[in-house]
Amino acid sequence: METVKQYLLFLNTGTRTSGSASDAVWNLSQTLALSKKNTKFYVKLISAVIPYSFSQINKSNQIMTGFINATPFSITIPTGTYNIYNLLLQLAAQLLLVVGGITIFDFIYNPSTNLVSLSILSSTISPLLITLNYNPILLMLGFTAPTTFGLSSVSTSNQNVNVAPSQKLFIRSSSFTQAQSYESIIGTTNFSDIISDIPIQTGTQSYINFYEPSNYYVPITNRVIPTINLYITDSQNDNEIIDLVLNTIYTLQVVEYHQPDFQEKEIHDITASTLQPENTDINDLIKRRNELINDLKNKKYNLQNK
Repeated sequence: METVKQYLLFLNTGTRTSGSASDAVWNLSQTLALSKKNTKFYVKLISAVIPYSFSQINKSNQIMTGFINATPFSITIPTGTYNIYNLLLQLAAQLLLVVGGITIFDFIYNPSTNLVSLSILSSTISPLLITLNYNPILLMLGFTAPTTFGLSSVSTSNQNVNVAPSQKLFIRSSSFTQAQSYESIIGTTNFSDIISDIPIQTGTQSYINFYEPSNYYVPITNRVIPTINLYITDSQNDNEIIDLVLNTIYTLQVVEYHQPDFQEKEIHDITASTLQPENTDINDLIKRRNELINDLKNKKYNLQNK
């Protein structure tokens, strides 16, 4: 492929036009548009600096349910990122609010085995048996199924504790229309808006530094790019935008390639529309592009509110 034009965009969420630090929109001072026939845009995230300040426990997973002596209950673990000791303390504090009476929980983490045991030392309520339904927080504690503990019973996790389960960040964009990218969400295959994935290889309260060494570019079917949106999800909560507060810095490359065998007509979006003819007025192209963006935003909103 022959390079026709290339653009290097340095994007800081601190100077975004709208949105948030984790879901930012920039209006370009000059709209990018294909300049020749038989050309196509490709995009690549070259680098990113992302603050590891987002919460491992958030609104998508912070509610725990279960039973106290067969009576259902619900508790909410406050949003945040915890070490294992603080998470056990917070779990005990929230349970105490719904159990009532004078109850002393015995939640122990064993660093030698990396396992957790749950029990109750004493309580003015007797009998007292607590069942915790399975959820992502229980999995963080090493339990892969619902668990029950009480005054005379101890429950020990069956796998290693992992209070920071997110392994990757996904950089997504509702601005770019991809025709050949797919992802599976809860057993169904959908068109993907992921333009890059970033492994998390550092601890919390630091920066995730990413540089893409490969020459892979994501093909997109946009003929014009007046705005750019970038938002971030993680591998634990794929449909939940992470809650960044500090700003993120991206370096994004957009390249216009000439393809002699490029077909002017191809299925290019989730509604199976076709590309606009080359002689279409630029305003019509921008209008069509905005329609596609709104469609993607609606689908993103529906995912977040399932």
